[in-house]
Amino acid sequence: MENTDQKSLYYLEKAPVSKAIMHMVIPMMLSFIAAIIYNITDAFFIFIA
Repeated sequence: MENTDQKSLYYLEKAPVSKAIMHMVIPMMLSFIAAIIYNITDAFFIFIA
């Protein structure tokens, strides 16, 4: 558990800015893509079905 905390702090305190941003942006982009797919699928079933 302590090792995970140290790794998380590394990205917030010591990592280069570009590396820290990429580390945080990738999960956010995946969640946005999942939300977009959900919304398109939802709209399809509302308007077509």
